[in-house]
Amino acid sequence: MSDLTHRITIEENPAIAFSPDGATVTLVAHVEILGKEPDGSKASLVILRCNLSLKAIIALVNGKVTLSLSLSENDITVVSSRVSIIDTTGYSGPINRLVNEILLPAYNDPLSLGLPLPPILDISLVDVTIETVANALVICL
Repeated sequence: MSDLTHRITIEENPAIAFSPDGATVTLVAHVEILGKEPDGSKASLVILRCNLSLKAIIALVNGKVTLSLSLSENDITVVSSRVSIIDTTGYSGPINRLVNEILLPAYNDPLSLGLPLPPILDISLVDVTIETVANALVICL
């Protein structure tokens, strides 16, 4: 068993932006690496701030709008460090793995359930297409 553990916290609510090229979700997360002290307690070794840019794939499945997120960019900076870490270049691979294996499934699992589209003017929105434009998600009949 390792004496190192990690904690991921979301610092801000995610934001979604729509453009003709698709949708992007941005969010800020802190990844904290904790070490075990001689007395068994855990102490923070380093906290890294991750400014995440996530590509959002939007689909219509059984009359519900679903999203699937994937990592497109991660800008990592040091928030605090007890171990003199200044350069984060070597940490991007392991941190991106944490994002892909822990954080994204926590978001993608509930997003895959979808948001139902209610009928508008008694028109069922089951056989529609979805397009993204500047600052909007458009439902096309």
